[in-house]
Amino acid sequence: MSSWISKSLTLDILAITIDGLTKVFDRINAEPDSVSPWPAQTEAPAPAAAPAVAAPEPTPAAPTTPVQPLPPEIAQEQQEAIDAIDTQKLLTQAQTSLRTIAQTEGTTWITNTLFPHFGVKSLNDIPEERLSEVVTMADSHLPQAA
Repeated sequence: MSSWISKSLTLDILAITIDGLTKVFDRINAEPDSVSPWPAQTEAPAPAAAPAVAAPEPTPAAPTTPVQPLPPEIAQEQQEAIDAIDTQKLLTQAQTSLRTIAQTEGTTWITNTLFPHFGVKSLNDIPEERLSEVVTMADSHLPQAA
């Protein structure tokens, strides 16, 4: 299996990244720090190809603020978005199960049993709230088809 990224491309990307980080290091190193002056460097600077990485100073923890409850409109919108994702997952699962049944035994059970049970002619006509029932029926039929 061929990969879209080659060894030479990987090495080029690493070289570009190292060069960029070296330039950032040099720029930050040259910038005067007026907030909290750093102690003067006592050791020789590292070579430009491999700059030494200093451990970051610990920062004081930010004060925690209590979590504010969302306004009802936003909470409802978020719940609708979650429901839409769940509905899409159920629809995909139903499509997969029905495709498997259609490939193993044909569409007879789907068109003569499943769709009439819901009073529809296609999967898209089934109400969102009943998709879980479709998945359950199709999954319970799958062992018989296999």
